[in-house]
Amino acid sequence: DERLTGCSQRIIGVGGSALGPQLLVSALRTPEGLTVHFLDNLDPRSVHDLIDHLKDCLESTLLIVSSKSGNTVETRQLTQEVFRLFQQAGHKPAARAVAITQPGSALSEKAQTEKWLGTFPIWEWVGGRFSCTSAVGLLTAGLAGADITSILLGAREMDQWTRQEDPALNPAARIAALWYSLGQGKGNRNWVVIPYSDRLALLGKALQQVFMESLGKGRTRKGEVTQQGVTVYGNKGS
Repeated sequence: DERLTGCSQRIIGVGGSALGPQLLVSALRTPEGLTVHFLDNLDPRSVHDLIDHLKDCLESTLLIVSSKSGNTVETRQLTQEVFRLFQQAGHKPAARAVAITQPGSALSEKAQTEKWLGTFPIWEWVGGRFSCTSAVGLLTAGLAGADITSILLGAREMDQWTRQEDPALNPAARIAALWYSLGQGKGNRNWVVIPYSDRLALLGKALQQVFMESLGKGRTRKGEVTQQGVTVYGNKGS
């Protein structure tokens, strides 16, 4: 779309709506792509510093607001503050904004009422932390120059690979068995992730979020109390 030519873009999202896209952009951006800035925390200093940094190009900045439910308080407050700063600078933020959200959500209705540029859907069954291959991750990555078709094909290949019924041929089953064995079946396990590519520096953080916030369990299938999960450590290697 010619309206996006020469734009920078800003992502407003918290948690799963931000870290996944950050990882994709960091790993797969190209020189031909748009410059991406992320707002993923209610730190007023960061918000105002970024707006000040972009003050001469706000008119050519695309705002992407990502929230599945549309009710995430932090995302809503960040959006209100950024819109206020845009208006204060004499710009119409709705004319530069798109939403990524569940159809029918509060954010979807807001975007329609205020006539934002557009809305991209994310389905109810997609958790924010697992949304890299939904519009949440792909829209941003594509605008940053990444080949989103290749991303989807790779995700499809991995999905098929991890559905193999033979555990010996299924990498997910094999690593689960390894963790179960080394953790003595009680969750006594840690995972150290050390990527040696600068572009993958965020991989450890993304895995920390997926594993430590989403995959821990408090009870067994029999209802017995068992506080267990994978603790992920890691940073960029050198």
